[in-house]
Amino acid sequence: MKRLAFISAVFLTATLSIAQTTGHLDASPIVPISGEALLKAQRVFNRIFLEAGLPQSLGFAFNYHWRTFIVFQGMQVSTNKAHNAKIRAAYEKCAQAAADNGWGLYRAHAAFHDKVMSLSSFNDHALMRLNEMLKDALDPKGILSAGRYGIWPRHLRRSRV
Repeated sequence: MKRLAFISAVFLTATLSIAQTTGHLDASPIVPISGEALLKAQRVFNRIFLEAGLPQSLGFAFNYHWRTFIVFQGMQVSTNKAHNAKIRAAYEKCAQAAADNGWGLYRAHAAFHDKVMSLSSFNDHALMRLNEMLKDALDPKGILSAGRYGIWPRHLRRSRV
């Protein structure tokens, strides 16, 4: 319990240090449960933050499953448009870096659903093809949550190259 309180205090301090913070985006990859994988993820994401000129994320890991860690990479958004543009660009780079390393993202902000789903390319986008098949069968008119989670109705789909 003391460790959790410490992590929460560190996260809260980091969050409050950014002026006019209005929320956050988190690019949270799912990595194998090993120290080596955690260190690699930390190096990969710290490089992205450094290149973007952003404060390095805490990058702490949660263990929700006995075989994986979810590495939280929080990026604080604010009322500053230039700062938010850097955050959005860094988020896309984090998603791409996760895919390049074979890591999936635990979740994605709605603004990035299409990008993140496009990166789930295993077996010629088998997951997306399954999702689209289910979408077509269960919602043939495409009126329920069109585009949510990157799953578009047939008449609104963009072709994948």
